[in-house]
Amino acid sequence: MLKVETSIMPQSKRTMERYKEMKEELEELHLANVSKIDISNIIDAFQYEINSIRVACHIKDIKGIISILEARGTLHPENLLALETISEIVNRPFGRERINDFKRFLQFEILSNKDSHPEPIRETRCKLNLTDEVFEEVSQHLVKDWRMFARSLELKENEIHLIENRNQNKERAAKQVLEKFRDQNPKADHVSLVINALKSINRFQLVRKIEAIIASKAHSES
Repeated sequence: MLKVETSIMPQSKRTMERYKEMKEELEELHLANVSKIDISNIIDAFQYEINSIRVACHIKDIKGIISILEARGTLHPENLLALETISEIVNRPFGRERINDFKRFLQFEILSNKDSHPEPIRETRCKLNLTDEVFEEVSQHLVKDWRMFARSLELKENEIHLIENRNQNKERAAKQVLEKFRDQNPKADHVSLVINALKSINRFQLVRKIEAIIASKAHSES
């Protein structure tokens, strides 16, 4: 029996989008195709939270379990213990790794929005705004080369494949590559790494556009 706290703090739209993406990736990739025995073991582990034999009998897959745990308030962006437990039960280390990516993102979001240190936070927000501008520029102009770019940012092939399956729109695919890269590397210098990745695939014109954005941003803040 696994009992966890169910208090939920309001979450930003950005956080909820990242949470939804992580959850879909777990359901469709990292925690997909588990055995009936694993499903039964997961139901047993969460019998207190499910609290209904009738509901338990209708659960057929991971998606169903996640849906019930969310409805019960056991699973939400601030409490991922249930997902971690499921990953351990089915022995899917990549699932646990993906959950940790989201937790690092969430920690970074919390630190970025703290009010106790106004000066550092203002600098962080400026940096985030610059990063968002750069990401927007890249996603708009990287339609044909987004897969090569994703590999240059060291995304795994299964992650690239999942992004491709989800997005017919190539601009959106490029944007998700950048979002995943930022989630996996919350403390990195995102802009510099993006520039290096673009250089590695010979997108020098786009690099110059980004450098112009950086120069313009620096000028406006001086």
